[in-house]
This record gives sequence, C-alpha cells and structure tokens, in this order.
Amino acid sequence: MELTNKKVAVIGLGKTGQALIKFLLNKKTNVTGCDQDKSSFKKLSKLPIDLSLGKNYLRNLADFEIIFVSPGVPLELPEIKSVKNKVKVSSEIELFFESCPAPIIGITGTNGKTTVTTLISKILKQSSKKVFTGGNIGESLINKLSQIKRSNLVVLELSSFQLETLEKSPNIAVVLNITPDHLDRYKDFNNYKKTKVKIVNHQDKKDFAILNFDDRNTNSLRNKTKASVFGFSTVKILNRGAYLKSNQIIIKDKGITKKICKLGDIHLPGKHNIENVLAAVLVGYLCKISPVKIKKAIRGFKGIEHRLEYIRSINKRKFYNDSKATTPESTTAALNAFDNPIILIAGGYDKHADFSKMAKVIAKKVKHLILIGKTAKQIAKVVQQQKTKVQISLAKNLNEAVVRSYKTSQPNDIILLSPACASYDMFKNYEERGKSFKKLVNKL
Repeated sequence: MELTNKKVAVIGLGKTGQALIKFLLNKKTNVTGCDQDKSSFKKLSKLPIDLSLGKNYLRNLADFEIIFVSPGVPLELPEIKSVKNKVKVSSEIELFFESCPAPIIGITGTNGKTTVTTLISKILKQSSKKVFTGGNIGESLINKLSQIKRSNLVVLELSSFQLETLEKSPNIAVVLNITPDHLDRYKDFNNYKKTKVKIVNHQDKKDFAILNFDDRNTNSLRNKTKASVFGFSTVKILNRGAYLKSNQIIIKDKGITKKICKLGDIHLPGKHNIENVLAAVLVGYLCKISPVKIKKAIRGFKGIEHRLEYIRSINKRKFYNDSKATTPESTTAALNAFDNPIILIAGGYDKHADFSKMAKVIAKKVKHLILIGKTAKQIAKVVQQQKTKVQISLAKNLNEAVVRSYKTSQPNDIILLSPACASYDMFKNYEERGKSFKKLVNKL
C-alpha cells in the first residue's frame, strides 16, 4: 500500500490508532486523527498531524484517500459506509499483513484466543527463531516491522473486529471456536460468523488451517479454505491432527503418530484448556518444534493473567480471577473446570448475549450467584427460570460482591469472578476489572 504523501484519516485514537499514526508519519503520510473523545488532543497535539475531535469527528471523510479504522470503531457507522465506494477503508492489522516479511500464525475464536496465542509463542520460542507476538494482545507490532525478518515468526491474536477489513489470511490460521458474541455490534450470529471465517478465506495450498473438529461452526470452515486442514479434538481420534487418547495428547499425520505429553503435564484446569493445548501443539508441530520441546513449554505454562488465575486461599476458600471471561460460553467453561461448590460473581456490560445455556450450568454448579452491572437482573431472571435452589443476590459494585462472597462462603468453596460479560459499564476493560478484583481479595 503506497502511503507517501497520501491524505489519510485514522479513526479511533486508542493504543492501536496512536501506534499506527507514528508508523504513518515515518512513511511521510499526511495524517488526520479522528476521535469522538476530545481528550485525545492532549496525547497527540505535539505530533505533526491534524485532529478532528468531538461530536462531528467523522466529517469530510470523502476528502481522504485512505481511511484506517481502529478495531473499536464499527464499519457500519453511516459516515464510513457512505464513502466505502470512493475511499479505501483499511486497518492497522491489514497494513501489517501487507508489510510483514515473516510467516504469520493467526489465532481467532470466541474464547481462548489469548491463552492459545501466549502458549504458541512459548512453544515457538523453544526453537532458534525469533518470535514476535501481538495483534489483539499486548502492543501493536506495526512499528516493529523494521525489526522483523523473513526468518522470524509472527504470532497474532485476531479479534472479529480486526478480521473485518482483512484481505489476506495467515500462513497458519487457528480457529478455536465460534459462538455468539458482540451481538451489540453485529446484526446477528451469521454476520459475526462470516467475519471469523475471513481468517481462512484468503489462504492457499501452501498454508495450514487448524480447526476445532468438536465445534460445529468451526468444523464447517474446512470447506472454506484452500489450505491443508489439521483438526483437533478431545473426543475423536483423527487421521490428521491432534487428539486425546488414554490421557495423552497425540499428533497424527501421514499415518505417523507422535506422543506429545500427558494430561498431568497441563497445569490449566478445564476441558476447554485441553482444547487450547491441542491447538497450540499443532502449531508447534507444523513449525517443526520437537515433541520434547513442545512438552517442555506446556509443562512450564501456568496460564495468563485474568483467565482462571488463582489468586490466593483464605481459610480454605480459593479465589480465582477469570475477568477475561466476557461471554456466557467462557464462564460456562470456567464453571465446568471445578468440582467444588462455587460462589460465582458475574454480570457487566450488555452485549446482547444469550445466558440461557449458562444458566443451566449455574443451576448445577453454583451455590451462590452474586451479580453486578447492567446485566445483573437479566442474568438473575434467566437463572430463576431454571427453578433452582441457587442463592441469588445483587451487589452494587465489585467491592460489595467480594465481601459478600467471602462472608457467605464455607471451607473448600471456590470463589470465582467470571463475569460472562464485558466490563465497560463499570471498568475501562477486563484487565482493570481483574486487577480490582485481585486487589479486593488481597485486602480480605
């Protein structure tokens, strides 16, 4: 993409937008930063760019040659839709794909992306190759392009928002699962699913697609890619892929089986984390990492912050931080990871999710449900429809929820923050919510 002297707008001036602006300025691009939040002026006023801030921040988009849209900005905004046929609409991640000289491993899915992206990076670092990790995790890699060589490897977590403008696919595409999410942004589940499918749409015969064969929506993608397909499953023995047999993770390819590790080598609780390890193991195999080194990385992996993160035990009550669980499916997986009685703290921003399936699991696994945020009453109503004996209470804030969870707990209980919702009604993001929870628990 030619950028020199082009008149370009960057819409959305968060971390991704700011990183992109710095990259574009190095390419001698004429940049205008656009954001509804006027406070962006303080962050960017010293840079040689124009700013369009406040209520009418999307005015005059037709005057630009390229519009770069940050992940948090919907492409369906009327101002953007009206210029789509006249102005090129792109994104930071699309520009990165076009410019990156190294092979790219891309990971998407409704749940588990960050865990798998992190584990894949740890496995690949067992080789002699330099590994760059980014996308929807950590910092943008756009300003590290000058450091990335053809011999390196790039691992990207890719959200549905990032996939929206993508016209290229990763060399290795990993799709973990596809369940309804972000229905506050997408008109329906099919629209959301079509966006996820983009990760394999542009692959060719030299590429690889790693798909969860236990997930119906993910399994269907095998017919939507030209790449070589590898599957992973916890319930089926596969001819080409990774699977579970006799408590061992095994890879089979071209009639040859390789034992990678035992279930006891995995330190992450829950069936969903076995699926996550299966996916990561296949990437290691395709990148020619030996089984011994893959096993070493798995044994040393303790998980990520805010994902079923063990905090501490107080008087035989164990506290876990699963703030990254922003969908009902991820909270359901967290609940199924434990056998002990659970006190669950849930609720938050409304993404128009369906809580009915989660409610059935809550009815079986949870002794006390403490709800916070905008979805509190909605979740309470769905759980009550199960005619369950689960104690349900509403808390004004997270602090009240934590105090109540401990006061009503008994020895051997699990006290779990797993919201099943985004955090935007009470916190800046799930990280802030998780750190607040840990701070409150450590004060008890």
